[in-house]
Amino acid sequence: MFKVRHIDHEADTAFDDLPINDYVRRDNSFVLLATLHEYVDDLGMRAQVYWLAIDANEKIIVLQTIAQFAIGLSDGIAKVEAERDPANNAAVDLAPLVMPMDLVKMRSSTFISEVIEPCKA
Repeated sequence: MFKVRHIDHEADTAFDDLPINDYVRRDNSFVLLATLHEYVDDLGMRAQVYWLAIDANEKIIVLQTIAQFAIGLSDGIAKVEAERDPANNAAVDLAPLVMPMDLVKMRSSTFISEVIEPCKA
């Protein structure tokens, strides 16, 4: 399994010694391509059939794309904050309990009046 690592500029001086082709970096996060290559190797036979069919340049592009996606996903999850009320309790009353399948079935006017408008107040 690979992992997205986050850079602490003061503590991670070893990162500066890595060759540019050994990792993918975006902002303060990076993924080592060697660990990502091991991850792709462990995906199973079907993935291996496709992996072996592409040339070395395409493999690098695939690894870089997976790394960029993983970094974006990791950074996005890190930014998620739970809705809290002023007393730091779960803000149950601030958002209605609505499932996505219920939203899809709603008429536009109902969606606006029951979901959007209460949140504006």
